[in-house]
Amino acid sequence: MSSKQRPRPLQSKPHSARKGSKVALPIKEQKTDTANVGNRKGSKTIGSIKEKRADSRNVVDSFPDELLITLFAYLDAGDLLVASRVCHRWLQVSNDNTLWRKVAERYLPRGVRKKIGEPLEAPTQYWKKECIKGSVTLRNQRAYNKLDTPDPFTFLPDRVKPNLEKLGVIYTLAFFDRSGSHHYIRADDIFYHRMSVTARWYNFGELPTPARLQSLKLLALNPVFYDHKGVACRNSPCQRSLLCQMDFDWSELTKQTPLGSDSAVDLFRLANGLVVAAWKDGGGLAFVAGNLPYHNLIDRCLKGSFKATHTCQPGALVSDPAYRRFGLNDYSATFELRTQRQSIWSEQFRTLNKDPSGNTLIAIRSDRVHQHSPLERDIELPWKTDLFKNKTRNVCIMDAMVRDTNGRVVLAVSEFVHSSADEKAKVTYDYEGQGRSISLTKGLASILLLIDKDSLNKQVISSLTISL
Repeated sequence: MSSKQRPRPLQSKPHSARKGSKVALPIKEQKTDTANVGNRKGSKTIGSIKEKRADSRNVVDSFPDELLITLFAYLDAGDLLVASRVCHRWLQVSNDNTLWRKVAERYLPRGVRKKIGEPLEAPTQYWKKECIKGSVTLRNQRAYNKLDTPDPFTFLPDRVKPNLEKLGVIYTLAFFDRSGSHHYIRADDIFYHRMSVTARWYNFGELPTPARLQSLKLLALNPVFYDHKGVACRNSPCQRSLLCQMDFDWSELTKQTPLGSDSAVDLFRLANGLVVAAWKDGGGLAFVAGNLPYHNLIDRCLKGSFKATHTCQPGALVSDPAYRRFGLNDYSATFELRTQRQSIWSEQFRTLNKDPSGNTLIAIRSDRVHQHSPLERDIELPWKTDLFKNKTRNVCIMDAMVRDTNGRVVLAVSEFVHSSADEKAKVTYDYEGQGRSISLTKGLASILLLIDKDSLNKQVISSLTISL
């Protein structure tokens, strides 16, 4: 029999079409009896889930303290501090001296542990307090180690940069929205230079829209625990130190004249060396960058608190005008123009000339061509985020430090600056085209830097003055 003549197999009618049965509704039209869901086999209700969670908590609560201590012994210092915030019982167990004595053996040298000792009737938190205290003392000793030798170029202590790198400070932005909630953003990039450190933030996660933000804090998170090589532990708890704080009004900020612009972002300057980049298309937050001069930075990172900054006494200028006018008090300075990664120009001035008024220090005179200093590269600020990168022309970072004869620092700044066309520039036969200028005002001091182009189209600094 051919395939065409084969009889079709008998098909049984569906159950819903049989005589006397009800027709089943389509799947989308079927009604669910929510009252009987919990009675169905294999189904889980909210009540049953809560009961299981409660049962699991009851199991943990039924553990004796000795068993909890045995389990907590596998945790490091950071996890112990987290466990102490679960409940009152875990707080008491996690403060046990046997646990923190093992933590001390892990993070403190033997000589420090011997000095700690232990009384016959030690309180519950004795080893916890001594362990944290000893770790903080060791950290501070490493931070201030070998800071007596000055760097011959910057006049700063020679070990400031390596000590800060080894300290492992985590520079963090704390945004506060209008509801009072705070949002912590850790720095994505940190760059250490000769005179300052630059941090950059561009991964904002679940940060609210900028219009909902109200204030901003820049914090230094200092790890507490380090290994025997002096490297900060990954899961170490941190002490918070406030570096600066300011209001953050997005609408008022974006109304200002931008510090610089490119095809993607507008840069707006905040106080204390911070700059904010706003996307041009939607006005959202692109990135935040900040600069911190090395002068007194270790003190500011270690001695502040979450609510208050550590105030350092600045070096005072000589009050007698005769001292400044007749040159009885000399000043020296170090300057650097740079990007977030590379140097554009740097120079040291061991003796600054004074004008007749005595209030202005002259580092480079415009009428002395042999003092003029060329730039290594063009003035521009490269930036990047996770998805985009670009360069903002005529924007860079200026690091400056001025010292008096006694070695006291009277000016230390690290700020984003803009190179603008100088309409008041004098026409000279030594250079071509229109000159540009960079001006920076910090407190009672101001810096003015003039830039010209030579016949080879290279930028040259033709004047540099500091007014105090």
